[in-house]
Amino acid sequence: MKDDNPTSARPTGKSQGESRVVQIGTNHGEKPTTVVGIGASAGGLAALKRFFERVPAHSGLSFVVVMHLSPEYKSHLADLLQPSTSMPVQQVTDTVPLLADHVYVIPPGRNLNTIDTHLRLTELEEKRRDRAPIDHFLRTLAETHDGDSIGVILTGTGSDGTLGIKEIKGRGGLTIVQDPNEAEFDGMPQSAISTRIIDKVLPIDEIPGEILRYAHTRPRIQVPQDGEELDEVQRHALQKIFVQIRARTGRDFSRYKRSTVMRRIQRRMQLHHVEELSHYLDLLRENPEETRALSDEFLITVTNFFRDNEAFDTLESDVLPQIFQGKGPEDQVRVWSVGCATGEEAYSLAILLLEAAANHDAPPQLQVFASDLHEHSLQTAREGLYTGDIEIDISEGRLRRYFTQESGGYRIRKEVREIVVFAPHNLLGDPPFSKLDLITCRNVMIYLQRDIQQDVIEVFHYALKPDGHLLLGTSETADRSDLFYTENKQFCLYRKRNVPTHALHLPVFPRPQSHQRPPPDSNQAPVQVQRSYGELHQKMVERYAPPSILINPEHKVVHFSEHAGRFLVHPGGEPTSQVFKLVREELRLELRAAIVAVDRDTLPVRSKPIPLMLEGEWRHVIMHVRPAERQEDQGLILILFEERKETVREGGPPAEDNIEHSSRELEAELDLNKQRLQSVVEEYETSQEEMKAANEELQSANEELRSTMEELETSKEELQSMNEELATVNQENRHKVEELSRLSNDLQNLLSATDIATIFLDRELRIQRFTPQVGSLFNIRVADRGRPLSDLTHRLGYASLTNDAQHVLHELAPLSREIQDDLGRWYLTRIRPYRSSDDYISGVVITFIDITDRKRFEEDLRASEERFRVLVDTSAQIIWTTEADGSVSEDSPSWRVYTGQTHEQFKGWGWLQAVKADDRQRAQAKWQKSVKAGKPLHIEFRLFHAPSGQYRWTEVRASPLRNPDRMIRGWVGMNIDINEQKLAEQKLKNLNETLETRINERTQEVRDLASKLTMAEQEERRRVSQVLHDDLQQLLYGLQMKMRLVQEQLGASGPEKSKETLASTLAWIGEAIETTRQLTVDLSPPILKQEGLAEALEWLQRQMKQLHDLDVELQTRTPPYTPDEDLRVLLFQVVRELLFNAKKHAGVNRVRVELDHSEDYICIRVSDSGHGFDLAAMEAKQHEQPGFGLISIRERLGLLGGSMKIDSTPGDGTSILVKVPARKA
Repeated sequence: MKDDNPTSARPTGKSQGESRVVQIGTNHGEKPTTVVGIGASAGGLAALKRFFERVPAHSGLSFVVVMHLSPEYKSHLADLLQPSTSMPVQQVTDTVPLLADHVYVIPPGRNLNTIDTHLRLTELEEKRRDRAPIDHFLRTLAETHDGDSIGVILTGTGSDGTLGIKEIKGRGGLTIVQDPNEAEFDGMPQSAISTRIIDKVLPIDEIPGEILRYAHTRPRIQVPQDGEELDEVQRHALQKIFVQIRARTGRDFSRYKRSTVMRRIQRRMQLHHVEELSHYLDLLRENPEETRALSDEFLITVTNFFRDNEAFDTLESDVLPQIFQGKGPEDQVRVWSVGCATGEEAYSLAILLLEAAANHDAPPQLQVFASDLHEHSLQTAREGLYTGDIEIDISEGRLRRYFTQESGGYRIRKEVREIVVFAPHNLLGDPPFSKLDLITCRNVMIYLQRDIQQDVIEVFHYALKPDGHLLLGTSETADRSDLFYTENKQFCLYRKRNVPTHALHLPVFPRPQSHQRPPPDSNQAPVQVQRSYGELHQKMVERYAPPSILINPEHKVVHFSEHAGRFLVHPGGEPTSQVFKLVREELRLELRAAIVAVDRDTLPVRSKPIPLMLEGEWRHVIMHVRPAERQEDQGLILILFEERKETVREGGPPAEDNIEHSSRELEAELDLNKQRLQSVVEEYETSQEEMKAANEELQSANEELRSTMEELETSKEELQSMNEELATVNQENRHKVEELSRLSNDLQNLLSATDIATIFLDRELRIQRFTPQVGSLFNIRVADRGRPLSDLTHRLGYASLTNDAQHVLHELAPLSREIQDDLGRWYLTRIRPYRSSDDYISGVVITFIDITDRKRFEEDLRASEERFRVLVDTSAQIIWTTEADGSVSEDSPSWRVYTGQTHEQFKGWGWLQAVKADDRQRAQAKWQKSVKAGKPLHIEFRLFHAPSGQYRWTEVRASPLRNPDRMIRGWVGMNIDINEQKLAEQKLKNLNETLETRINERTQEVRDLASKLTMAEQEERRRVSQVLHDDLQQLLYGLQMKMRLVQEQLGASGPEKSKETLASTLAWIGEAIETTRQLTVDLSPPILKQEGLAEALEWLQRQMKQLHDLDVELQTRTPPYTPDEDLRVLLFQVVRELLFNAKKHAGVNRVRVELDHSEDYICIRVSDSGHGFDLAAMEAKQHEQPGFGLISIRERLGLLGGSMKIDSTPGDGTSILVKVPARKA
């Protein structure tokens, strides 16, 4: 049970009925009595509009809207909401007062806080993962407005708002969530509902009315301050409520603070709109669920991880190092988390212990005990599965180290879970854990009465080791300074004083009688309420005025009257409550005798007057010792002290009557002393006899003790043996736990690996566990465990799912259905009873197997079968089937019609008789080969055609039919009449042969023509070269010789200018001769006549370097065989043209030429790393300006059966491969 210190209750008021909206007790613009915090996210605008449309203008409430807004954009939320309500709607831009009948909205990029009666803005957290504006506001709202706050969660994604709504619930406020089935986005509503603390889950249209009814309901009950008492009527009603709770839940809350109890009752009355306590008591009697809900209300289960971080930081830095100091692997650190609720605090302590142990080389063993009364909270704690909102309270490193993420939540890791033991434990009724190093009991004792708090502190002192630590809540204190001293006042951290705990009684108070017998009915006498000793004392001394004391059966004083101290003296040493030590010495003997007599006879005893000096004068004191008269007060004794002043007559001796009176008194006193002496003697003699008997009994007991010692020795040996057996059993249990853990992991992996959506339900159809695949069908979260299946929405078209599950649970017969979801996918839904190992039906298991592919296949198969049937019925072809061995057994009407065979002739292997004799053996062999190999058959043969009386060609195709195990169960085949096709193919074949012959002839003619063209071109080149050589060059040579002759003659006699002219003329003639010589070589290289292609290319390599400064890297793998001059000349010209292109267009000074000769082709590759080009653009340009370019080269190569492949990219070079067929040697 976790919460902060509760505050005072609201004022009460009268109800005006629930049939209409009633104004709350504030006027427009005044401070509100109740503040409503509304959190929304995605889809929230529409929901907020619908909400405020149903809120009256003068509700007396203040509304604060917190949404997820982008900090990068200006918000217009206030303007958008204003048309939906007549209340003023304003965006908070600064600190503003909270006024009734006003709506406030959060601005972008800020957090909103409530500070007393104002709203204040603060900065957002730096990290996006730490931002939760809804949680932030609702937490501050719960802290400042306590029970006068209402938290509402509307549509949205994520889990923001869950922690804040828990705080409001813990402080006694109202929590409402929009129905997830109605919400546009159900993430935030589902997350809040998963906490199981939500008061109302309603559609958006019903939420405003519920808020108004709750705020208007003013229960007429008294909520006392601490120390105040309830009036008699309410006290009597409260005792009846306690009786109802004890009868239904076994829990006793009679020692809880009345303020806490009444405040919780008041909240439940508001939830049910009940204003009279008697009416609520009637509701409890009629509705057991409300009784349990009220019991859970007393047990506040609101907590979170590392709550009050500073307190945990103090534990980590100051306390744990002291606890671990001096401890080794054989030692143990023991911690007790009292009131652990759902386990967050216990796991936080375990994490701190693990982190502290990591700093030691040999750490001690760790053990955390976590206890609570709320069984459902303990179950949640044991599972260790929490929603995603814990990211706000746990650092990213711890979240990664100690948790594993599971479908929207986080599960505590095994190493943390193993050191925490969760147990139901009543702090006020069960013995405590012992030998503890640390106890954390935060926000538990604030709900207990003051005297019970003292007893609990004694229990903690008893349970702790010497110097152990106690951590309490910020609103709690350990008042017993004799048992604890303060170590850190700010965080309520205390340390044990190593003194003995006096008179520790366990349990703190006895268990209620309802545990032994049923509660009394309404016709019986009122329940007897346990009263304090003060009340008992008061009842017994109502008729007596003298000072008095009340003692218990142990003769200890349990209560003093106001003036009893006159007759008591406290001795030195330790404090004591023994009456014989406290009463004055003069009174002790008489008091002891009187008490002995009262214990023996249970009758009142009056002592003799005993002279006693009081306040400087002698007084006679008479002690009246009276036993309790009522049965329930048996054992208590009341001692009254009656004072009498001593009176002495003045003047003269006493009179005779006085002497006689004194004599009678002395004689009476003597008789009394004789009686007492006689009694003492008798008691002495009785004691002597008893002592003799006791001595004999002691002797007998001594013998028995000896025997017992021997038995104990034997028992010790047996215990040692048993201890060894227990150690062995413990080891076996540990192995079994490890095996169980492995089996659990195997089962988890199996469920995940099967990819089958599975839900496990208990007998009430509540979700126990499910596989991740369920999330694709149901709107389900990890926190939905324990919720009824009917609460969840799904996209299956299966409205009777819950009814079918209930049917299976009752009939114990599995049920299967094929269901289609909203997306058109099919699922095989199987519902089976969940049987335990002892054959107990503890629920049902529902699996959803995706059979969409199977359904689609079945549909396709049915359609295919229908098409096949229609095809068989309407087809003109022959359809047949055989057995697995290839023999025919079934009839084929189409076969009989085509071949004229009867079924008897056709079956077995008789069908071969219809096959033409020339094809029969081939058809049979190939069919048998296919049957043996299990491979499809494809063959053509001639089959007898009965209508025409001729054999016609048929194409036969057959395939095997296989079982799921791939075994062949039969064959299906088809004969297609292809006679016309065969005749056409024969004609086409003949035509193709003729055409091929003609094409080859034409191709050869073209090749011959290309060869002749090449040779003609070469002959022309030779002729031009010969003319240049034989005619032009000879003339130029002759002219050159004559000019030299003229030069010589002029040199002997002519002028200098003529010499110069002749010299330049001779130079020109020399250049012309050289040009004609080079042109002659270029037109017809002499090497082409004498050498092969490789040698010609080597000559070309030298020429390109010499004349054009182009380095040609020539690589000849296999020199080609080129006996024909036309082929050699063409390839030479192609290479030269490609080298010229590379020099002219590629912008390079180096080209690579590769020459190779394979069996069929001569291959030449010319490549460079130059500019490259766009092939398509180049070809277009070549077509516009034809010449001996690449296109021309390709065409001329094509005439000789060759090809040219160009690979070029702009900026990435060019590679050209030339291939021509090789000439045979």
